[in-house]
Amino acid sequence: MAMNRCQYPDDWEEIALRLKRESKWKCEHCGHDHDPVNGYCLTVHHLDMDTTNNDDDNLVALCQRCHLSIQSKWKPGQQWLFDPPAWAVSRGHVVTPGQLSGVTMEKQQ
Repeated sequence: MAMNRCQYPDDWEEIALRLKRESKWKCEHCGHDHDPVNGYCLTVHHLDMDTTNNDDDNLVALCQRCHLSIQSKWKPGQQWLFDPPAWAVSRGHVVTPGQLSGVTMEKQQ
C-alpha cells in the first residue's frame, strides 16, 4: 500500500481534537502539556505516515518535538531498542524478536 502524505479526511480536525482531548492535552510520549509558546505544540502523528489511515491504533498525540523524533526514528513493525513507550504498548506496536519482518530469529551456534 502506498503511503499517502497529503490527503486528510474532511473530519481530520475533529479526529485530531478527539485524540488531543483523550490525551488530556499532554504529549503521550514525554508527558509535556500542550504549550506552543515554549515549543510544545500538541500534534497528532500517523504512525504509518498514511494520512488516510485514521484508525486509533495508528494515531498518537505528540508534542512537535516528540512527533519529529518518533517520525524520524521509528516505524510500525520496528523493534524498540529499549522499553517501548506506553502509547506503543497500548496500540499493539510492540514487536518481539521473533516477529521482526516475519522472520523467526534463530540462535546463533
